[in-house]
Amino acid sequence: MKDGKDTAREIFNKHTHMLIAVKGLDKKPWIYPLGKASEVNGTFYWLCDKSTQLYGSLSINEDAQIFIEDGQDLVRVTGKAVFSEDEKVINECLKGEPEKDPVYQIAFFLKDARLTITNKEESTSYSLKTSDDVITGIEMKKDKEIKDRLAKIITERAEKTVTDKEYQKFYDGALLVFGECAKKLWPSFNLMPLESVLLYDTYDEREKYQNQAAFALGNITVKQVEDLSYYLSEENIRKLKDN
Repeated sequence: MKDGKDTAREIFNKHTHMLIAVKGLDKKPWIYPLGKASEVNGTFYWLCDKSTQLYGSLSINEDAQIFIEDGQDLVRVTGKAVFSEDEKVINECLKGEPEKDPVYQIAFFLKDARLTITNKEESTSYSLKTSDDVITGIEMKKDKEIKDRLAKIITERAEKTVTDKEYQKFYDGALLVFGECAKKLWPSFNLMPLESVLLYDTYDEREKYQNQAAFALGNITVKQVEDLSYYLSEENIRKLKDN
């Protein structure tokens, strides 16, 4: 399938308003208005207000479809939403929507995106490749041993006496990153032992450390329990934190 970046750029530059379809918090399909796309380092981003149902919906179910009417053509972009709080990305997106308060904004792009153009005669599909320098987060093999090891690490954290609070907040942010990944693979995965001992005073503080940890971890794949033990070891987490 051909790379559709040039085609997408041409279409996105013409349209400041789009629609996005997602599965809502009630698990029903919902459609929301969406602003223009901004290209940063070869990747197309959209802004999302963190106080909206759209943000909540995409946080739980990342599958999304963006629709644009381009003359006689219907343009559809499908993929999985990946959020970014990169200040440079958000500032670039805000150039096209200066009326929005940056404090409440988060950006997202569509991973594994496909652009499809449909008219009366035919449909043409393209892939939208993501730049190599975009952090898309961790991936975890759906393996019972990995799930059990992560559950054990979380239980050990819940029983631990904390002395270095700053380090522990960063470490807990990393645990939350892995825990949310596990929840997507196993919806019944229990995060309550961790939730009950978190040191964060506010949800914003929790989000801050979780985002810091996600950025520091970058793009990793956990294929075996040894990977999990390495990335969540005190030595590795302290190294990530210091960098």
